[in-house]
Amino acid sequence: MTLRTRLLIAIVVVPAALLLAFGPRGAVDVPPDRVVVRYWEKWTGSEEVPIRRIVDDFNRTVGAERGIWVELVSVSNVAQRTLIATAGGDPPDIAGLYDWIVPQYAELGALEPLDEPARAAGIPLEAFKPIWLKICRYRGTLYALPSTPYTVALYYSRRLFREAGLDPDRPPRTIAELDALAEKLTRRDASGRLVQLGFSTSPAMLGWWPWIWPKFFGATLWDGRRCRIDTPEFSAAMQWIRTRRERIGLEALRDFEAAAGVIEGAQNPFLSGRLAMVFQGPWLARWA
Repeated sequence: MTLRTRLLIAIVVVPAALLLAFGPRGAVDVPPDRVVVRYWEKWTGSEEVPIRRIVDDFNRTVGAERGIWVELVSVSNVAQRTLIATAGGDPPDIAGLYDWIVPQYAELGALEPLDEPARAAGIPLEAFKPIWLKICRYRGTLYALPSTPYTVALYYSRRLFREAGLDPDRPPRTIAELDALAEKLTRRDASGRLVQLGFSTSPAMLGWWPWIWPKFFGATLWDGRRCRIDTPEFSAAMQWIRTRRERIGLEALRDFEAAAGVIEGAQNPFLSGRLAMVFQGPWLARWA
């Protein structure tokens, strides 16, 4: 046994006993004559609510017709815990993981190939966007299927646009327009303190998607062999982020961000009207 194998056993297999003893368990009454499918999902808290509704609806309808019962368990740190459970011989039947986990799990032999099962089940793979299936494949083999793909878009407050004398039917279409509108939508009180922010690229705010900004400037973060952060386009994106924050004022921004509220709370800065524009996914509409 090699040192690498021994280390793997120490790191992964040994904690498996604890996970199996104290790990997630579903406390539900399963109807008779149902095949139970254990499903671990990464969404917790308020994010768990919509996925549980979907599972409950499946169990009432399709599951009842086909004799299937999906046992959903919300699991924090799902990537590590699923791998530990797999090493311990008691993995869930299905796990809602992140896309970047597919290569790692496939290399470790922790995933079942899905090409043949998908064909046998009649799943129309052609109905999926090609980029989604590309993410789900590793070295030509299908190991996953997309469950919650999303598109990030610019949300903007029509009310704040109108209050600033701007056309609510004319959101920004270029970086220059975004900068100009953000400046017009930023307000301060008599002491100079920020009370409303037009737009933010800050990691402390809702608009921080670090892989978005370089693409706006034409940067390619991955050339097929390595991560490219040394290109003129990437540098332009980083300089834009720096210039935006310096123009507003770092200290004023930090004070505003500290009191801006949390993403899932009642004081969400975009929903409460303190942030005029933000990049977010479709889940933002549910919070509203």
